Amino acid sequence: MTSSRRMLMGDLLGDGVNDEVVQRKLDRLQDPIPSLSEYRRRQALRQARIMASERTLALLQAEIGSRVTLPFQSEPGKLDTSSQLEVTSNKEQDVEEIDIIDLDEEDDLLTDDLHDEDKDDLEEEGLAEDSVEEPDDEDLVAGVSVVDEADPKSDLTEDAKRRVRRALSGSLPRQDVLVDLNNLTLTGEDMLRLRPNQWLNDEIINCYTTLLQERNARALEDENCPWPNSHFMSTFFYTRLVSTKDGEADYDYRSVRRWTRKVDIFSKDVLVIPINHENFHWACAVIDLRRRQLSYFDSLGGKNTTVLGHLLQWLRDESMDKKKVALDVEGEGWEQVFPGSSVPQQTNGDDCGIFACKFADYYAQGKAFDFGTEDMGYFRMRIVAELLAKRAC
Repeated sequence: MTSSRRMLMGDLLGDGVNDEVVQRKLDRLQDPIPSLSEYRRRQALRQARIMASERTLALLQAEIGSRVTLPFQSEPGKLDTSSQLEVTSNKEQDVEEIDIIDLDEEDDLLTDDLHDEDKDDLEEEGLAEDSVEEPDDEDLVAGVSVVDEADPKSDLTEDAKRRVRRALSGSLPRQDVLVDLNNLTLTGEDMLRLRPNQWLNDEIINCYTTLLQERNARALEDENCPWPNSHFMSTFFYTRLVSTKDGEADYDYRSVRRWTRKVDIFSKDVLVIPINHENFHWACAVIDLRRRQLSYFDSLGGKNTTVLGHLLQWLRDESMDKKKVALDVEGEGWEQVFPGSSVPQQTNGDDCGIFACKFADYYAQGKAFDFGTEDMGYFRMRIVAELLAKRAC
């Protein structure tokens, strides 16, 4: 790892990050997660290649036609009908084979076929192709997800396993909407981000935290529920609050001022904020208003004082704007907590989004973080099942 790139990542993620895993993430920069503009560029490139292949196909068809020896009838210019049908059939077969090859070669973002190691991961979770039968389309989004909703590592139900297998198989149209939740949607392509060794996008995390929000509301209907009253912010909240210009962080409260017009954050116990570091790394920040504490949970062990400093400033501005009260975050004992590597840590370059989701999930239940990298495969499958069922357990 070059010192300049390592310094850049140090500025981005904070102190104490795991060098080995950061190197794996840096290696991913050779093929980074595409932004929307990059996605559109790739789609345009894909379309251009398809058009080129169609032109090649037309030439190939002409070549095929010129090389086929056709038996003529006694009258010149008349073809034997059976031979003509045979040639047409052969052309259609050639078209089909070329289309299949084209789709396999041009799949820029995700492959339709699982890699061998991904299949092994699915087999470990009981989701291998031969372990479940294919459900009907209408069965894709239905039913409960786990055997025991009180167990954060409960087995998935057999129905849930079938739905997960179908959603991750790559057999569904990429642009079909699989989940429609409070104006948030997930397509077949989004869902493939939950395959092993894939980096989560904003859509997956926002839909998942929406389910956590709804679960929190259901749980708190019981007056004896010990869970904190939690509010989950969008992944876009922090990137709007703090933008990067010329390498410098630019804090702008006005850009998010209206984001909380329908919620009184000071009536909550806990605020959960997913943090997206330039499409490079996910972390989870938590503001615990009961304890006057801000925590930064990072599966790379980072200690990002900049993020918590900005969130503390946001609390001040929010209090003044919404309550007309100056929040004394220094004199009233507010604490910034950086657990570093004492929280569960990732060992690859892809699971940070799953860790961030689980930090949010467990904290909102008041649970200790008793999970590790060995649980990430299961959590990926469980998140798929819960998203399809539109219910977090």
